[in-house]
Amino acid sequence: MAAKLFGYALSICWLSLATCLGGEPPMGTISGSITDVDGRAVPRARVYLYEQSPRGKIAYKDSDRTAKADDKGQYSRTVPAGTYAAIVADVYRSYQLTSEVRTNVIIKEGQVTTLDATLRRGGVITGTCSRDNEPVGRVKVSAVRDGWCWGKAMSDPKGNYTIRVKPQAYHLRFEYPAKGRDGKIEIKWALARSPEIAVSVDKTVKADMNVDSSTLAELFVTGLTKDMLHENNVVLEDATGTIVTSWHWRAIGGEPRTRGPWDSIVWSGLPPGKYTIHVLSSPIGPKDKAVTLKAGKNEVLIDLKQDPQ
Repeated sequence: MAAKLFGYALSICWLSLATCLGGEPPMGTISGSITDVDGRAVPRARVYLYEQSPRGKIAYKDSDRTAKADDKGQYSRTVPAGTYAAIVADVYRSYQLTSEVRTNVIIKEGQVTTLDATLRRGGVITGTCSRDNEPVGRVKVSAVRDGWCWGKAMSDPKGNYTIRVKPQAYHLRFEYPAKGRDGKIEIKWALARSPEIAVSVDKTVKADMNVDSSTLAELFVTGLTKDMLHENNVVLEDATGTIVTSWHWRAIGGEPRTRGPWDSIVWSGLPPGKYTIHVLSSPIGPKDKAVTLKAGKNEVLIDLKQDPQ
């Protein structure tokens, strides 16, 4: 497990390493056409490209590798060679058509990869985000199915959001912002997940989310050293194998901070349940710790003593 996670971090850093060594990364081209179900061009649509790891994890972040279609729905973009997930979106017409998600899009050096997409009418998910029954803005809401994000939105200052997605069933993931950043104030970040929601063509589904702060867990990981708290080294994974958060690197969510003289990590706003802490590099090598979190504060010691043979 630790080797796979290390490979993931290594693959993400590869392009930056190539640049640092003085050479440009190998480049390839992606192009295609975007139409609706009647064969009409979807003008000015966007194709967002996100790096995808060998394990299938997608580095969702603000993408600077975006292809823009012309008025005839044609697009082309040269990007570093690699494996990507592509999200095709009807941006110009305010997402009147549903976004299309493609994974394992391989772009090879010096070659052209063709990716055509047909966008369809979909349904709408709308609702209000609140915490302790008070509306919350800037909540990231994602419609997730089989581990992939099919649509996302951010709540407005009154907590309202709207997502247009293709007809199928989803779980909604709600990422609440941190409430305080003072080192003496508890960070009130929260991650919530809705029950499964079925979406039909041209139908609107209402899905509100209220987070009760008293039901969330806070995790203190102790026994670490300053040398171990480097980027991507401490990873928190839930029972489904999804990386919830990692130290100094935001995968899905989380706002970790240190407590005291670099002796621990604190994660707040976690749903109670089973998790695994992965320390990828320590004085005795990779270290895994399975934990079950309950509402309130949970403290876990990472024992760095060599296990007896």
